Amino acid sequence: MKEQQWLSKPDGNIVQTLTDPRVLATAAGAAAGAVLEKQLWTSMRDTFGIASLENGKLKFYAPDADGKAGAEAPGLGTNRQLARLGIVVGCVAGIEYIPNGHAQYAFLGVAAVAMAHILQDLFPAIR
Repeated sequence: MKEQQWLSKPDGNIVQTLTDPRVLATAAGAAAGAVLEKQLWTSMRDTFGIASLENGKLKFYAPDADGKAGAEAPGLGTNRQLARLGIVVGCVAGIEYIPNGHAQYAFLGVAAVAMAHILQDLFPAIR
């Protein structure tokens, strides 16, 4: 088997490209990144708050005693952005320090999801 170069183009037709292990690992990483973020937000409501899209603007609320949205708390949105930035930095470090393999592509997928969500929050027009 020929050794694959980092981010080299897969050879072949569309089916071969979509079933390439690098493409599949990146897709799996992206799915894992989305699940990771969702789990963080729902399991740590006190830290990350409850997000609500109102009139095209994302607002964050602190949970009340019942776990429902209480008072508005814009600082909790900042916590989410910092957590996403941490995920991106951690994934880049993983890509750098893990030997060549499919795990690098999985980290790439996780980082891509976190970065996309950072950009969506910074530029609501792309949401």
